[in-house]
Order: sequence, then structure tokens, then C-alpha cells
Amino acid sequence: MAISATNPAPTDIAPGWSFVAAGTGTAAITLVPLDSANTNPSNAPYALRLTLSGWTAGSVFLKQRFQQNGMLWAGEYVSNTVTARLDGSPQSISASLIDSNNAVLGVVLPSTVINESWNEFTGHALLPATTNPDVPPAAYIEYSLALPSNIDIYLTSFQLVAQDLPLEPKFEQESIDRQIDHTFHYYRDPLIFKPIPSLLTGWDFALNPAQARGDSMTITTGGAYLWDQLIGTASADCALARSTLSGGLAITMTSANSAVQLTQYLSGSQAKKIAASSWSVNVNAWKGTVGTTANVKVYLFRAPAATVIPTVPTVLGNVSATGVFTLSAAGWTEITRENGLASANLKTVAVSSDINAGVDYAFAGWQLTDNAQISDTDKFAIVVTLATVTAATVIDVASISLVPGDIATRPAPQTKDEVLRECQYYYEKSYDGSTVPGTVTDVGRRYALNELGTRITGSVTTNVVYLQSLSLIYDQVKRIIPTATFYSPASASVGNIQGRVLRNAADVVPAGAGALGSSPADYVITKWTETGQSTKGLVLICNSTSTKVYDSGSTTPPSDGDESMMLYHYVADARLGVI
Repeated sequence: MAISATNPAPTDIAPGWSFVAAGTGTAAITLVPLDSANTNPSNAPYALRLTLSGWTAGSVFLKQRFQQNGMLWAGEYVSNTVTARLDGSPQSISASLIDSNNAVLGVVLPSTVINESWNEFTGHALLPATTNPDVPPAAYIEYSLALPSNIDIYLTSFQLVAQDLPLEPKFEQESIDRQIDHTFHYYRDPLIFKPIPSLLTGWDFALNPAQARGDSMTITTGGAYLWDQLIGTASADCALARSTLSGGLAITMTSANSAVQLTQYLSGSQAKKIAASSWSVNVNAWKGTVGTTANVKVYLFRAPAATVIPTVPTVLGNVSATGVFTLSAAGWTEITRENGLASANLKTVAVSSDINAGVDYAFAGWQLTDNAQISDTDKFAIVVTLATVTAATVIDVASISLVPGDIATRPAPQTKDEVLRECQYYYEKSYDGSTVPGTVTDVGRRYALNELGTRITGSVTTNVVYLQSLSLIYDQVKRIIPTATFYSPASASVGNIQGRVLRNAADVVPAGAGALGSSPADYVITKWTETGQSTKGLVLICNSTSTKVYDSGSTTPPSDGDESMMLYHYVADARLGVI
């Protein structure tokens, strides 16, 4: 978490803990894993690192509040334990208990000098009889740790113990699972609410149909659609495939010190939803065993109706090798976060190939507060960057969600069919599954029957087929009138429709005097005129009424089994950033 502000409001940094400071300054707050190279007296697995600069002296505190009881521990000895070290010259910290009436009840950790070595620091105070006039729920007792305004400090293993004697017990070690149990009060109310859908489409990646290009491709330095509703670019070329673990994105960084940028646009009524509440982002991802760490950053942007969404390969901005995104598109504004938090929190993805191991990374606090922006927000974009330092590092991204509220959750469960229909609002094809358009296949092809005419010349009757009109109804209504592209199923040629004449299910090749045509054969789409285009479909009107598909000739009389049809594949493209 990064804070850069003037007189910021108290900032929640962990369950029950808040950071308080005054003046103008910066704070980088990170969770640091510890191992045998960082042994400490309490054997803690993590430490909270605070790198502080510029704040007003005597204004910086780390606080935890014990709610609804302003008389807690009155008449008791309360001992305090803190384990700490710093980088740099020795400095002092201290801690007090303060009630909701702003009375200092006792200094539980006297001014204590800490240095670059891990040490456990203890202290105690006898709390007086209570004089707090506050009643619940407003009453409270607050633990307040005073910090220097410029320091790089590591803190862990806080403990308060109330007792009858002036003792200072060591920190009572317990498991991470037991510590998580202590935080239920913090999460209880948010967890009462049922899961809510993500505003993003197709970013539960195991369900993404990957319609346009299939599952695997190269992410290049130029912007391009990767999967449905997923535009990507990279600081250096990297590989994308469907993960064998999660079914999501498996991104292989082929170069050292490189990053990838993932983007989705929303427009109209969907984009306007961003103005309705605060928003949180959850990134469900982990990395393989190659490399050390991978970093995740999240950015949100909005734009008014007059702003144009960049058309790929042009993108919203560029990502550096360290994952820092720089906005370049005109008319877009970054959505700010509450309490002066940096727009892009930095998260470190653990070195793990275990799908169940700590793979959720939460970002919260985005909210539009400017009335002019709220009234004229017509376009929205999310940018997620993933950066690594080691070549061949694989990042597995199972899902990314954008949900209202302050609790970031994974996307609410959906079926593949639901996600496909949501994606087809932007892009639809006749091809099955992740078959790439322009592939030779009969699977999923559409057809229209041609009228099989007859011609009588003297005593000879022949079959004649001319091109005819046809209609196409889309499987899903599109966001705007799409661009329709047609392909021949047999040749895969773009801009072609295939004509076939069959006799008892077998292709007929005419022969003899007057015979014309072959089966199958391709006919260019320019022989039809698109008309009646809408978000629901279109009609192709034949503008070449003299073009024969087939003429059986005088030596091939008609048969009861004869039939003719036009066969085609199609793509209907209404993707944001394309049209």
C-alpha cells in the first residue's frame, strides 16, 4: 500500500489496524515474509514494513481500537510486547492506551530505542479507575504506537495482556490459522452479503470462450485482442496459453524484467455503473516455481461520452518492464482511491504452483466523487499489469473481478453458457468452441436453401440454380450494429459463401451440353448486398441475378433427390476497441 497525501484521513491497513499521520508525506506499507535469514525473537512468519518520509514530527501512529468498551482493563496492569527492527540509525518508539474521551490511560511501552537487530520490546502500565463518560457503542479503548515521521521500520508480534501483577510476559506464539480466527469480527458484516457478479465480462478466465484467436498466442508489444473482452500488450513478447491447472490464463514471460498489460473496456450503461458506489478488484493468481516474485498492479480509468476508445493496436497506455502503467490516450482520467492511496497497489504473488495457496490479491477503495465526472461517465477501462524479473516465469491468472463495495471477492459463479452469451454481446461466430475463424470445418456452419429451378427446352428438362438472398439472425443481440465477415466452410476463404448442389446427399458435378458450375464452389460476398442490418442480424440481397450456381445441362435430367444450398461461417464483431 502506498500513501502520498497531505493530512490524510486514518487509513485501514489491516484488519483492526489503521495508519494515522499529519502534514505532507509518503508511506509505503508492505507485508514482508520472514524466513531463517530473518529470525526474530517471536518466530513470526511476517512483518509489517513501514517506510515513512516527510510527515509532521509526533503525528505518526499505528492504532488498533477495541470497540464499545471505554472502561476496559480499568484497575488492571496491562503489559505490551512488540518485536521490531529498522533500517538506518537507531530511533525510538512508544505506545499508550487512550480512551474515547481522549484520556491517556497509561504508557504501556515507554520510549524505546530500536536498531537494525530484531528485538522484543516490553513494557507495562497500571490503568487507573475509569473516568470515561462515553457509553457503547461510541465508547472504546485505543492502542496507539507512536512512530518517528521518517523511518524504515519492521514491526510484528504485538501483544496486550491484562493481569493483576506488573509482569511483562513474552509474546505468546500461535499459528496463522488461529490468528485468522481472531479477525472474524472484522469480516462478519461484509460476509453476510451474498456473492455479487463482477462488472467485467469473461474475466473468470476458465469460462472465457476465446472465440477470436483460440487459446494460445503470443502477446506482443502492440495491442491486440487476446481472448474475449481481453486486450493485451507486453513490454517484451511473451506467450499465452490456457492453464492446465486453473483453465485460466497461463502467461509465460520469455524475457527477464518484463511485464504484460491486460485491459477491458466498458461503455454506456455498463460504464455508468462505476459511478454508483465504491469498487474493489480481486486478482486470483499465482506463479510457477521458476523465478522469485511477480508483481501485480491495478488501475481504473473513466472517460466522458465524447472520448474515443483507442482502436487496437493503439492502446490506452504503455506498461514498463516493472509493471508501471502510463496513460497516453486523450480524454481519459484515472479514478482516484480513498484516503490518498496510490491508484495501483503493489502485490507480490507467492512462489507457488498450488492452486489453493494464498492466491487472492485484493485492491479496494476506488470511488468517483466528482459530480461532473459522475454525470458524464460513459466509458470505463481496467488495466491490470503483471511484472516479473526472471525469464520463463509463468503467471497463472484464474480470474480478475471488479465488484461494488469494500470487500474484493472472486467473480460470482456462472455457467459457460452464461459467459458465452455475455461475450457474444461483443463478438459472435458460427465456429465451434475455440476454433479460429478462417479454419476449414463444417462444424457450426450455417446454411440457406436455394430454390432449385427447372428449365424445359423442347423435350429436355434441366435443373438450374441461381444465387439467391439469405438472412442471418445472431445468437445474441450485439451492443451496436456489428461488422459481419463471411467465410467458406470448405476453403476457409474470407469474403466467400459456398454453393453446393446435391443429389441424394452427394455433390453433383454437371456434365454434357450446356452444363455449368461445380459443387462445391465459392462465391464472393460482393454478389450480395447487406441490408436490414441491426444488432439482431442482417439480410443478404443477391445483386447478381444472372449468376448461375448450377446448370445440369441437357444430358443430366432432374432427379427427385436434387437440392441446392448456400453454406457459410460468419463472425459478427462489435468489440470495444475494434469498432
